[in-house]
Amino acid sequence: MMQLRSVRFTDESRIVAEGQKDGEKNIPEMGSYTPAQFEQALMAHGEQEVQRIFKAASLRISKLQPEFEAGQRRLEEIETRLKPISEIYDARKKELGRDVAIPFPSIFHIALILFLGIGEFPLNTVVFRLFGEAEYLTYV
Repeated sequence: MMQLRSVRFTDESRIVAEGQKDGEKNIPEMGSYTPAQFEQALMAHGEQEVQRIFKAASLRISKLQPEFEAGQRRLEEIETRLKPISEIYDARKKELGRDVAIPFPSIFHIALILFLGIGEFPLNTVVFRLFGEAEYLTYV
């Protein structure tokens, strides 16, 4: 309901009409620093909307704050537990003079991907037949 009222108040056609009326009445006068009455109402409406949004966001933040703090504590605990493991890993990496991983040549990666890619089609064909689906769906 609040949304509908704000749309009507800030409707482009209404703003143009109010500006036209104020312009015909020479409101505000040339050189005046005070805005017209409709402009003041429009600014007040905008400030009310900002306050409403701020209040809703504050409520949401206050509800989520305990979850955030619990997550933050859990992160600190995990980082504390991870630190010695990370130090052991770094020491082992330094001892080996390389990263602690199984070296796997890239040609084998390519061969494995091709094998899996080509082997997927016959397997899918069997599965699609088993479930009674059309065979062309295998290739889609």
